Amino acid sequence: MTELISNILRGSVSSVMYVILLLTLTKSRFGRRSTISITIFVFAINMTSTLWFYMQGDLTGLSRFNILLFIVVGLIIKFFTKMSYMQWSFTFLTTINIAMMIIILSFHLGRLFPYPQYANTFFRFVLYLLVILLFKKHFLRTYRTVVSDWPIFSGLMICIFLNLSYFFFVTDDIMSTLATNKCPMLLLVALSLSAYGTVFFSLRRFLAMYDLENERYQYLRASPEPRRRCLLFRPKGRGISPCFPCTRSGEEPS
Repeated sequence: MTELISNILRGSVSSVMYVILLLTLTKSRFGRRSTISITIFVFAINMTSTLWFYMQGDLTGLSRFNILLFIVVGLIIKFFTKMSYMQWSFTFLTTINIAMMIIILSFHLGRLFPYPQYANTFFRFVLYLLVILLFKKHFLRTYRTVVSDWPIFSGLMICIFLNLSYFFFVTDDIMSTLATNKCPMLLLVALSLSAYGTVFFSLRRFLAMYDLENERYQYLRASPEPRRRCLLFRPKGRGISPCFPCTRSGEEPS
């Protein structure tokens, strides 16, 4: 009974947080009521499937069914988004990749504590919440840029998906696979996080530079003609600017 409760709790956290993550990354037309309705629908299906697979004693089948459930939910949400089919596919692959990495990390983190089944659920919830907050506060604009240029990054996302999903679909015992392949799977998660981090941080920096250049361009356009000419052709170095004798050439006048 205790194992059943922990499985239901863990599966429910995974499904609900996955839906919230997917809605965060997509440009959905859902209101609050629609979001709550979908979340309740996914929660109910997850509870039913968890009970069924637990009665059959097939946790491997349960993990595969959860990934299939993620696919079905993604297909439903697709019809309520402003994304093209390829952009949605890119976002779907990204959320599946994140979900698989969280499953791997939460499993191994949970094994460090006295009650691994409940620690696993706790870490899974915390990791999902951390990812959602990071996207909302820091990376959502960057991610939308990545989605807009999906042909450039699609090869990378597909390779990450194939490498991560391999461990989930070629096994007959998912718990044993996670335990015996600890180092390879953690190294794969580290590589995947490094790839995502490199893309997001690089694009974020480029976007900041673009905003700065655009702001300077708008500032120059709004300036009077003589002042704009001086700003555009100001001599380099630390000498005194001929147009602004009170300032150095590398500084902006007050």
